[in-house]
Amino acid sequence: MVALNDSKIAVLITAAGNSTRFGKNSKKEYMSISETSEITVLSEAVFKFLSIDIFSHIAVVVPAGDKEKARQIIFADSRIQKIHDKADLIFFVSGGDTRQASVLNGIKFLNFYSPDFVLIHDGARPFVSKKIIMSVVDNVLKHDAVAPVISVTDTQKKVSRTNWIEEHLKRSEIKAVQTPQGFNFKRIFNAHVSASKDGKIYTDETEIFAVYEGKVFACEGETENKKITFYDDIPAKGLAMQVPFYKIGLGYDLHKLKEGRELVLGGVKIKSPLGCDAHSDGDVLLHAITDSLLGALGFSDIGELFPPDDIKYKNANSAELLRTAWNKFKDNWTIGNIDCVIAIESPKILPYRKEIKNSIADILQISSDNVFVKAKTGEGIGIIGNKQAVAVWVTGLIYRTCQTFPR
Repeated sequence: MVALNDSKIAVLITAAGNSTRFGKNSKKEYMSISETSEITVLSEAVFKFLSIDIFSHIAVVVPAGDKEKARQIIFADSRIQKIHDKADLIFFVSGGDTRQASVLNGIKFLNFYSPDFVLIHDGARPFVSKKIIMSVVDNVLKHDAVAPVISVTDTQKKVSRTNWIEEHLKRSEIKAVQTPQGFNFKRIFNAHVSASKDGKIYTDETEIFAVYEGKVFACEGETENKKITFYDDIPAKGLAMQVPFYKIGLGYDLHKLKEGRELVLGGVKIKSPLGCDAHSDGDVLLHAITDSLLGALGFSDIGELFPPDDIKYKNANSAELLRTAWNKFKDNWTIGNIDCVIAIESPKILPYRKEIKNSIADILQISSDNVFVKAKTGEGIGIIGNKQAVAVWVTGLIYRTCQTFPR
C-alpha cells in the first residue's frame, strides 16, 4: 500500500456534457442549488474536493468556449472565494464530443503535473460526502482502481431490443456505480489512450480500466450521492425562480494636474488650463470605473490589465481600456448602477454632467439612468483644494440572473 503523504493525488471533474436529458434549455452544472443563488451544482462539487487538504490539482472539464463562464460561476461561490490560497489549484480544460473524449482531455492535461493517482468525478454529483471521497482515496492507494457502489432497490432484468425479458438478474449481485472513481494515474492514462484508438464507446472509467488494466475494487457508496440527470433531480419543490445575484466593487484613482495636458473626464473633454499627468490620456474617471467593475468581479485591476509602463498604452484612450475590460464579462453580467464622485477644485463639473453620463453609458452600452456623476471641491485645502490633483471614487453594482429553487 502506498502512503497518502507520499502521493500526489489530482482530481478531474467532468462537466462538459450538453445536459440534453435535463431539459429546460439549461446546463445542469451551472444551476443554483441554494437560496442565495451563488452555490451551483458545479461549485458545490468543486468545493467538496477543495475543502480537503490532500489534492494537488483540480481540473474541471467544461464545454469548449465555456472556460471563463465556468470560472466565474465557480468563483461566485463565496466559500471558494474565501479559500484564496487554493484558487490556483483549479484549472479549466476544454472537453470533447463525448464524455470519454472529455475525460481523456482532462487526463492529458493533468499528465503535465505527474500525479500518482487521480479521482474522476461527475460535476453533476454535488452531494458527494467527505466520507466517500476519503474512502476512495484510501482504497485507491491499496488497489490502484476503485469505485463507490450502492445496492439497487428495483429488481433488474435484461431486456431484448424487441422488448422481451431475456434474463432475470440477481439483485444481490447488481450494484449501481457512483463517482468519484479513483485510479493509479499512469494506468488509467494508458488505458484511456488505448481506448481512444479501439473505436468502442465506454460508459465510465471502470469499464475502460477493466478492459486494458485489470480489476476494479468496489467500496461503499451512499444513496445521497445522487447524480443530477433530470430537472426533477434538483432537491427542491416548486418551479424555478429567476433571481439576481449582486456584486459591488469600489474604484479609486488620483492624478496630478499640470499645464499643457487636456482634462478628460468620462470620455468628455473639459475646458481647463490644467489636465491630468498620466501615461494614458489620463481619464481618471474612466480609470476608477474600470477598477470598480473589475473589483466587483474579483478579477483584476486596471494596472495589471493595462500596465502603465507598457509603451503600447502610452496616450491610450481610456474609453477603449474600459470597453476592453468590460467586454470580457458583459455576456454573463449586467451593470445595475455606477455612482461616481469627482474631487476637483475647478472647473465646475455640473455643466458637463449630462454629457459625461451619456458618454459613460455609451461606452458600456447601458442606460444613462444607471450612471450618476457628482463633483466635490477641496474647499481650498490639500492637493485637491490647491489644484494639484483630481481624485475619483466609484461604486459599481453588477448582477447576473440565476435560477434557484424554493425549498
